[in-house]
Amino acid sequence: MQNDRVRYVRSRISRSGFSGERVFRVTQDDGSEHVSVAPTHYFQTEAGELLGADMPAKSKPMRGWIEGMLIADDGEKLTIALPDGNTIKVHPDQVQTPTNRPYVPIGS
Repeated sequence: MQNDRVRYVRSRISRSGFSGERVFRVTQDDGSEHVSVAPTHYFQTEAGELLGADMPAKSKPMRGWIEGMLIADDGEKLTIALPDGNTIKVHPDQVQTPTNRPYVPIGS
């Protein structure tokens, strides 16, 4: 992803049926919930650390962040492209940028 457009979206993360992916839930600006799956390397803990292989524990969802890309900012909501291929609209208070949290590039 282009570093200047990278954003971290607050999400709830749980285990998937596959070891290399996690289920995530993001609350959209209209209050609905977007639920999907993405590869584990797109997720971080609330503290900004990459998820470990055993995170989150089975049947124990956790709060964290999913990496996305900023598509648009109309001042009231942000449009974010997620790793699952979907775009969602979220409130700015659900999103952080690499400037206000550490950026850990994928593959480093």
